[in-house]
Amino acid sequence: MRVAADSHRRGSSASTRFVRREGIDCDFSRLDGYLFPRDGDKPATLDRELDAAHRAGLQDVERSIVPVRVEHGTGVALPRRASSIR
Repeated sequence: MRVAADSHRRGSSASTRFVRREGIDCDFSRLDGYLFPRDGDKPATLDRELDAAHRAGLQDVERSIVPVRVEHGTGVALPRRASSIR
């Protein structure tokens, strides 16, 4: 999991540098991502995911209110992920 977390971090950083360096007009920004439970999942599932993220070195990941309607209302926030929305 640490390798995957580091890969995502490096990929987001590389994307940011590339878009800026090349002046690409793609509405690139960093947005928060959210992991939230599926219908029927127990809240403890998110606790395990959060714990795994912290063990993998993603200390900025935290429990948060999800900005869309979900059964439990909370999720795990993954801050400042890379995104391009058109």
